Amino acid sequence: LTLLALNVGKADCLLLESSGSVYMIDTGTAESMYIASSAIRDFQRKTGTPVGNLEALGYELGLIDRETLEKSAEALKMTAYGQYLKTLTEK
Repeated sequence: LTLLALNVGKADCLLLESSGSVYMIDTGTAESMYIASSAIRDFQRKTGTPVGNLEALGYELGLIDRETLEKSAEALKMTAYGQYLKTLTEK
């Protein structure tokens, strides 16, 4: 149905090219939202890579510089996400 909606212009989709994989999860119902959140949690635990990491994507695409990424990492240093951003500043 999602592809049909895209084809008839009833939905929008923006694909950002990056080094990672792209997945689509339908979250149109409470049950599908639960399933999606479980899938995201499992993916993050398995890979150690946060999902929806806007600062990392912005840095990868050249939209923010290292200094901005470092400031975000510092502000979030007490979280797993902040620690992940810190690893990106060290590459």
